[in-house]
Amino acid sequence: MSLKAELKSGLIINFIARYSGVLIQIVILGILSRLLTPKEFGFVAVIMVFLTFFEMISSMGIGPAVIQEKTLSEEDNSTIFNLTIILGLLFGISFYFFSFVIAEFYQNNEYISVGKYLSLIVFLSSLNIVPLSLLKKSKEFKKIAMIGVSGNLISGSIAVYLAFGGMGYFVLILRPIIGSIYVFILTYRISRLRFRFIFNLETLKKIAQFSIFQSLADILYYFTKNLDNILISKIIGIEALGFYDKAYKLMVYAVQNLTSVMNPVLLPVFSSYKDDSDLIYNSYSKLSKILTLFGLPLSVYLYFTGEEIIYIIFGNQWGQSVPIFKILALSVWMQLILISCGSIFQVSGRSDLLFVNGIVSSVILVCGISYGLIKKDLILVAVGVLVAFFITIIFSYWMMFNKIFKKNFSIFFKELITPFLISVIVFICLYLTTRFLHIKNHYETLIIKSFSTLIGFLCGIYITKEYKLLIKVLFKK
Repeated sequence: MSLKAELKSGLIINFIARYSGVLIQIVILGILSRLLTPKEFGFVAVIMVFLTFFEMISSMGIGPAVIQEKTLSEEDNSTIFNLTIILGLLFGISFYFFSFVIAEFYQNNEYISVGKYLSLIVFLSSLNIVPLSLLKKSKEFKKIAMIGVSGNLISGSIAVYLAFGGMGYFVLILRPIIGSIYVFILTYRISRLRFRFIFNLETLKKIAQFSIFQSLADILYYFTKNLDNILISKIIGIEALGFYDKAYKLMVYAVQNLTSVMNPVLLPVFSSYKDDSDLIYNSYSKLSKILTLFGLPLSVYLYFTGEEIIYIIFGNQWGQSVPIFKILALSVWMQLILISCGSIFQVSGRSDLLFVNGIVSSVILVCGISYGLIKKDLILVAVGVLVAFFITIIFSYWMMFNKIFKKNFSIFFKELITPFLISVIVFICLYLTTRFLHIKNHYETLIIKSFSTLIGFLCGIYITKEYKLLIKVLFKK
């Protein structure tokens, strides 16, 4: 199977499965948002930030290293799996004790009891690294997708049932625990990985350099994505974080669920052709162009429909999230292509460049959000995040074009011209629709604005003739 055919097959399977999961998550989140308060969501959002950090450091960059290294034997896989068991136990226990620090920092002892349960997720997440990576390496995208969708449905349904029973914020804790147990059991069984009492240091040397830089890059990426949450909760307050986190996560749905369609496919497929940089460049350029063709108009659409989306999904108590969401929505197209470029650094074996990119991104973000935090203004924080993403994408693509592809960076800007023109057409359609629309029903205005966006997008790709690229890439074999 050719590179294009492998990419298309994997992306289609992931797209269908991922957006089935998105629909399930949005429905569940919409129900829970009406049963729980912004303060309860903010409380859980705080500890989830730290949970994500412990999950990430326990992974040590092992997953991408297993996929990228083609010489690993069954014995090697067992050794690495045993390492993840040790790391899972170590960091799971560490997270429980760290919950005392969180409780002291936020002056809330409830974090200690919650941390006791969430430490199990750290352990299970670490255990799942090798089985899941082996499935990705063998390009079992359909099986991975089915596990993810069914896990979301089961854990979400249980959470909703318990929320109606009055369990409060604890359902937000229980849901990921149930999902983690379910996913590990299935991935371990399907991957045919078996536990053996074996530990070979030579195996670890095979993945050491790649995984170390990958791990450092992951840590920096974590701080880039979560530093705003940590500082908002401490400086502005838990309830403010509830509003900000709700807006940010809704925006991230648009980003992560598209990139989650791509990233599990890009690394396994591209790594099979890692010695042919021109082939990878040509394929990635087309993919990046398609992402901007859809991503830029999507950003405009989300900006104009922010109020409808927030009120329809979450309810009237989340009105303060609307302006934050609208600003963050303008960064969707940037994040789409920014996250996908990480796979190129991984495929080329340059996790060191990924690490450098992480350092620069973290510094840019801190500078971006500082003014808003000083003023204790969530709107200014969101603007800072938007500006930070714009600067970061310029630096990241400059590094990728110059260090990996050895191409002129100006190519990147040329590729943005037609997507920008299409977005301008969509903007004009939505601006005129909003200006002359006097309907107060959010469902009706969302439908009308969606239809207006579709008309603008179709006119845009016809005028710029980009429909030829879409037909060629999406429909021709």
